[in-house]
Amino acid sequence: MFDKINLDQPEFVGVNLSRALFVDIDGLIVLKQLFAKKNTNVVMILQNPDPNSVLCKSPVYQNLKDQEKVYASMSEAQSSCATKGKSA
Repeated sequence: MFDKINLDQPEFVGVNLSRALFVDIDGLIVLKQLFAKKNTNVVMILQNPDPNSVLCKSPVYQNLKDQEKVYASMSEAQSSCATKGKSA
């Protein structure tokens, strides 16, 4: 995934975890690296966050929420990012 992002250099990447049953520590490490990408707006899609999950208790998730980079749907994320891009 990182190679494709580095090659294509997209402006926007949405990571949809809505169907993920579980995110373990290794998954959190990968997510942290992905969300640290420069020159790419990376957001998380999570339709039904479980406050008791490893993901939602993690600093990675909490930081994304604080930065308003967690959305319930891809269309919501794209709409919000387009609006923020126009106002910036």
